[in-house]
Parts: sequence; structure tokens; C-alpha cells
Amino acid sequence: MSYTPNWTTKVFTVPLGDLTFVSGVNYTLDAGDFWIEIRRLEASAANNGGLYAEQALEFVNTQTLSGIPYSAIVKLINGYTWEVDSSNIIVSLLGKNSNLLDTFVPANGVSVLANNSAGKIETGSGLSAAEAAQLDEVHGGVQRKIWIDTTLGTDGSGYQGDPHNNFTSAIDNAEANGITDIVLLSDATADRQLKNFIFEGIGSPVLTLNSQDFKGSKLIDLELEGTMVSTGPVHAVDCILRDSLTGVYGRFDRCGLAGDIVLKTASDSDFVGCYSTISGLSRPSISANGGVCDVSVRGFKGGLTVKGMTNASGTMSVGMAQGRLDADATNTNGLISVRGRGDFADNTNGTTVDTSGFLQVSKVDDIYTREALNPDTPNTYAEDGSQITNDDYTLIKTDNGDGTYTVNRT
Repeated sequence: MSYTPNWTTKVFTVPLGDLTFVSGVNYTLDAGDFWIEIRRLEASAANNGGLYAEQALEFVNTQTLSGIPYSAIVKLINGYTWEVDSSNIIVSLLGKNSNLLDTFVPANGVSVLANNSAGKIETGSGLSAAEAAQLDEVHGGVQRKIWIDTTLGTDGSGYQGDPHNNFTSAIDNAEANGITDIVLLSDATADRQLKNFIFEGIGSPVLTLNSQDFKGSKLIDLELEGTMVSTGPVHAVDCILRDSLTGVYGRFDRCGLAGDIVLKTASDSDFVGCYSTISGLSRPSISANGGVCDVSVRGFKGGLTVKGMTNASGTMSVGMAQGRLDADATNTNGLISVRGRGDFADNTNGTTVDTSGFLQVSKVDDIYTREALNPDTPNTYAEDGSQITNDDYTLIKTDNGDGTYTVNRT
């Protein structure tokens, strides 16, 4: 199959060749086949693929009511839609119940006919027992998650109501059945390479990486510790990066830094919307580890120290949303670009530091103090700190380009 995803507009395009021809202008699309292809695209890291995108599909598994198994449901969620790369045809949906009729984008004379039924069941389909078992595995097993709770005394089957109690059994089960989604209910330690998995924590359990390769894996709502030796980037979302986490490599969205974070040598990493979990005057740090790195920190909140920039080709860009940034004396080479607003202490020893895009909060405070504004007169402040206005006068700050500023009062 060769669906084309647009992760920005959230539209999947199904080519005519992936539909089953019936006759004339009539074609069919199996909801189960659609499910499998979208899941494959979601697991891909190529070209900023689905591995980094918001979840597109939900699978409501087969339900047994009064002894009768009712059909599963395939659902496009989170605003995703689909279209057909053709014109003037009729597409009949087959297989599982789905919301594909509701999420279809009508265009070019293409019509879609649903096949949903409130009473659709898995029996009486005309399939043999072996065929029915195979169909259930294709449509239901693809999205099935493996559940782990290491606090249990007895090992289970891996289903939500009967979790495995150890990491080894859980991953053996997942690999044997082609399952990539793992749910952790308690702390666990990785025991092998785990490429292209999805690990989701319930209650923020600790995942000890144990020097294993997590290339292409997505880590959600976990506390990460130990050493990462990934040969490719990981994607962590809403995780806590514990003190002394090393070999860090990938994209980290909305993650809390709880100590000293050491990057993988010669790697590129992005920290987007991250923050410090440390209270008081202490702060976490990101160490470039002396390598040729390309590090981007965007919208950081709280205190942060950057260190270990010793390679002439290394670059680090730090954008502060609020808080204090310190570039310490272990930075002896390379380039650090500081942006945003906050307080910045430059203690580097040879590293080139660019602060042209940074607003030092203390400079605004100095302007306010030196001009002795009347505290009884309401003042209005420009968002970038370049202007202060009240009913009596306006202060305008101009950057002289040499590290100094001129303030004019009108």
C-alpha cells in the first residue's frame, strides 16, 4: 500500500490502486486494511512522520455481549480525515465498523458508502474457523497493547485485565505477535533493543533504559533513567528526564529536567516546551558532552545550565520562556545562541555567545529604576521591553548594537 499522509493538515490520501475494483465505477475499501496502513505510517519516523505526530487512529476491540462477539470499530480521531486520489467513483466500505464515512473529504465526484451495523457480529460470516481467526488477528491484533505490572506476583497474558509481571515476558509476547504498543503500570528495566516501539506509562513509572537501543521509539508519561545508546533518535513526550540520564538523543516535548542530562556525542536533539523540576536555587543542566552536536532548546521554563561545549563545530540554541540560564566555564568552544527573555549569566571560557535575540529582564528593571517612574501613575509595557508608556511620558529603548542601549524620554 502507498497511502500519502499530510501530518500538518491531518489528511490521508488513498490512491486508486489501493482500492479493490468491482465493476464500472464501483470499488471497495476494507476498514481493516485502512487501519493497518495508517498504523504503519504512524510508526514511521521518516520525513518527520507519524512517530512525531498526534495519534490518528483508535481501535475499539471486539466486545462479547451475552456470549456473542460484536465487531470491532476502526476510528479516525483528533481531526484526521481521508480522501481518494481519483474522481467519479463509488467506494463501498467493508469489514469492521468505522467512522470512515464521517471523516471522508468529498471531492471530485467520489462517493463513499458505509457498511456499519449496530448488530454486526463476528460469527456467521461464512469464513472457516481458521479464516476467522486469521481475520481477527489482522484486524484486532495490530493495535492490541501489551500491559506490564511488575508488582504482580503472577505473570499474566499481557491483556489489560491480566498484565505480564515482568519485562521479558511482555516483550517476548509483543515481538511474537507483532505488537508495538507497551503500557507500563509500574517501574521496569529494558532487557534488549527496543526499536520502533511505543511505551506509555500510567502513573509515571520509571523506565530504566539499561544501555539499550530505543531508536525510533516513542516514550510517553514515563520517568527515564540510566543510559541510552540509541543508534537513531527517540521521541519522548511528557516525560521526566532523571538526574544523570546519559546518551540522550532525539526530540523531547514538554519534558521535565530533574538533574544533569548528558547528550549523546555527535548527535542532534530538540527540547521543546521543557522545564525544570528542581525547586530553589539549584537548576538542571544539559551537557553537550564535548561532541559535534546541534542542540535546540525552545520555550524553556525555569533554571537551566548548559555545559560541555568544547568542539568548534558544536552549536546550541537556547530559547527561554522564563527563568535563569547559565552557560558555565566548561564551555570552551563552539557557538551558543541565547534567545527569548529571562536572566542570563555568561561564564563561558572561549565559546562564542550570541545574545542579540535575548531580552535580559534585569535591563528592563534598570531602565525602570533609573527613570524613577511615578508608582502612582499607571504604566504600559511593550511585550519586548522596548517601550514603557504612561500618562506623563514614554520611554523608548534602542539597541546600539554593541551591548549597550539608549533610552529616550518623550
